[in-house]
Amino acid sequence: MPAPATAPPTDTRTDSRTDSRTDSRTDSRTDSRTDSPTDSPTDSLTDSLTDSLTAAEAGKLAAEALRTGDIDAAYQHARTAMSQTPEDPQVIFLMARVLGLRHRFPEAVRMLDRLVVSHPETRLPALGQTSEWLVLHGDYAGAESRLRSLLDEVPHAAMAHRALANLLLGLGRRLEAADHLRTLCRQGDIQESELLSLLQVSTPIVGTRVIDPLNELAEALDLIAANQLQEARRVLLESSRHDADHNALLGRVLVLLHDTEGLEEWNPNNNLDRRDRQTWFAMGARHAWSDDHASATRCFCEVVLRDPTDGQAYELLSRSLSELGQEESSNAAAECAELIARTQVIAAALKPSANQRLAQIDELVQILEQLRRHDEALAWRSVQVLYGQSVLTKQQAIERMRQINQRRVELRQSGRFGPGDSFVVCGVELEGLRETEVGTVEAE
Repeated sequence: MPAPATAPPTDTRTDSRTDSRTDSRTDSRTDSRTDSPTDSPTDSLTDSLTDSLTAAEAGKLAAEALRTGDIDAAYQHARTAMSQTPEDPQVIFLMARVLGLRHRFPEAVRMLDRLVVSHPETRLPALGQTSEWLVLHGDYAGAESRLRSLLDEVPHAAMAHRALANLLLGLGRRLEAADHLRTLCRQGDIQESELLSLLQVSTPIVGTRVIDPLNELAEALDLIAANQLQEARRVLLESSRHDADHNALLGRVLVLLHDTEGLEEWNPNNNLDRRDRQTWFAMGARHAWSDDHASATRCFCEVVLRDPTDGQAYELLSRSLSELGQEESSNAAAECAELIARTQVIAAALKPSANQRLAQIDELVQILEQLRRHDEALAWRSVQVLYGQSVLTKQQAIERMRQINQRRVELRQSGRFGPGDSFVVCGVELEGLRETEVGTVEAE
């Protein structure tokens, strides 16, 4: 069931990510020097006291110390347990947890990796835990690899989908993150802050970000969301990693800046993945500015097929369709742009008062139903039930949740969680455009 948020959400874990990236190596070196039993008389006294404990007693005390936040005591007790039962999987996991809390991430990861070799049954929990430590250590590729391995084995693991979505959001890979958030949405296990991310996939909605940027790409997306377009262009151009994703987003920024000269010089063939929606967006604008509205229409349709929340693409699509004399489709695209813009206005202005929020969510649900994004609409209805507890009896709330869950099952069985392609492209005959456009696209 989605969890409500009474204010724009924040993710405190991201703060520790930043700290750990800069401090983990120093912490590890410091720990390795000061954790020796002979470092100080105090440590020696502590060791003598803990050595008299059994492994079970030491493990219990370590777990209690972790619960109260006394990491130093947890470390001492965990060492005692490890000295007596070094092959016990529970003790090894406990010790690894303590090392992780001391920012000794590589050691903690290696410890669980060795555990998996001798105890394969620990593989799944170890993948989840070590991926979290790798994120904190700044090894994002390693963390992503482990989370994907976990999902390969347990495709419906909500924890893994959530962790991977958060990582991808932090890396600026919002379209990939949306796939995992949508899975959570369709499973009925999504939080309100995550639903806000689904309302606009191309860039964050101002005031709704839950993950701090982990790289320049994500930083540039935040700047675009704040309409600091010149600064976003600077970040992308000065990035040490000017790859296909950076280049594609730069194309979008040039469009938003109405920089016709810059867009003309922009080269979509520079290590670019043509499936990327940002590429199609920039190419569509370049065609439109050259009065090639058939090609522009094809490009903007490719954008919205990948991201039906892109209101800017719908707005430009509407203009090109109007130039082609396809007024019915043009009007449909314009309506989609307006409805999407309204969802984003609501998201950025959600009120802290439950009663005010209920009215806003009700409007949001109606718009999402019009856009045929039924999975999101259902999830927001669940949020609405939570906020409405002051006006609903317990039985009424239970009945509404039952109806929501039943509707979710029906949508899953029918395969109609989201809009069909024809609706998304506003009735445009895309195949014909693709056939006539393919030569133009390949020539660019």
